[in-house]
Amino acid sequence: MGRETGRPYTAEDWFGLRVRHERERLGWSQAELAARLKDYGVDLHPSAIAKIELRDVDRPRSIRLNEAEALADALGLERGTITEGVNIPAIDVGVDILRNMEMLQRVREETASLLGSIESVMSLSDHPEEVEVLLLPEKLRKIDAALRAMDVDAYVANLRERWRQLTLRYQARYPE
Repeated sequence: MGRETGRPYTAEDWFGLRVRHERERLGWSQAELAARLKDYGVDLHPSAIAKIELRDVDRPRSIRLNEAEALADALGLERGTITEGVNIPAIDVGVDILRNMEMLQRVREETASLLGSIESVMSLSDHPEEVEVLLLPEKLRKIDAALRAMDVDAYVANLRERWRQLTLRYQARYPE
């Protein structure tokens, strides 16, 4: 799943992953799943199933409730569990790590921005010592230095590349 967007997984994303995982586990093609859905009163073209599974397009296909129920039933799943995700620990861990590293990246950016704002105010003040009395700039410098030492940007870039490679391996293992 090409998730280089960095946005968190939605219930629809997990649903799509789960549909694809379960369909492949059963050895069905998208056309076979589409044919089985007719038994549940839902007429989906295989390309619609592909769009539901992939979710990484600019405008992913919406999933209707009757389709979700029919997909769960056809795949032999409990309706309430289909959005729980695929049991692929690497994906779960990767998503958590990426979220945490992106959060650290944002903290670092916001800290640097805040530090710049404080220094601007201090440079305009007739009494910069009054502004600095809070010692906030020094604390922010320490936080910023610690985050820079972690090289969060490089770590996130590396993690995204590893995530992309994991995705390609998964797609090669489970081709359309």
